[in-house]
Amino acid sequence: MKTLLLAGTAATLIALAPAAQAGLLNIAPGTGGLTFGDIPSAGTNEALPALFGIPNTGDGFGWYGSIITGTAGATYTFDVFGAEAGFRNRFSVDGNTVYTHGGGNNLSPASVKATYTGNTLNFSFLTNTTNSGNPPPTLITNDLSATGNTNDTNNNRPNWFASFNLTANSAGTNPQTGDVVWLFLDDSNQVDDNHDDLVVRITAKIPEPATLALFGAGLLGLGAVARRRRKAV
Repeated sequence: MKTLLLAGTAATLIALAPAAQAGLLNIAPGTGGLTFGDIPSAGTNEALPALFGIPNTGDGFGWYGSIITGTAGATYTFDVFGAEAGFRNRFSVDGNTVYTHGGGNNLSPASVKATYTGNTLNFSFLTNTTNSGNPPPTLITNDLSATGNTNDTNNNRPNWFASFNLTANSAGTNPQTGDVVWLFLDDSNQVDDNHDDLVVRITAKIPEPATLALFGAGLLGLGAVARRRRKAV
């Protein structure tokens, strides 16, 4: 009976131990406020069929004008999936270049081209229309210490499109929080306003040691309960 009771208590503690938390990432409005919409159909989005198996025009839904915010204690993994673009677009985190796209389409076959893991959401896209370094690249940033950013729907400058659920086609059902968010860059090339000029996935997690520490504390508590029961017998 004691063994069964102890096993039952342990199972309860395991059930109560925190699973992967939801909502560690949030889509917050930039200076211009949030706009809900879909991937523009002015061009063909190569990322939607290659990465998600869904049609490439008008079927990816999400938000423009966002800043991505996180949760204290979380770590963030940035996976870059490449691009279909003629410009020399780059992605950096905390000032470190993670990936540079030299032009063309490398979204298919779908695979991660570069990964960066850290505890910051200070990331940037840089786009250079000449691929030569002159003129200087245009920068759009998620710097949370700034007053805002240029991640908007104005087609004459770069912006990104953010989504936690690409298939939710209304603002009321499309979430602004989750653990995995996708970013689709438009680099301002008017030939293809399709937001597949660099595709990045951000995944947020609470580091495992915090969960293990809580579980270990639970096991210590079980040991104390077992000792008290033995003394009482």
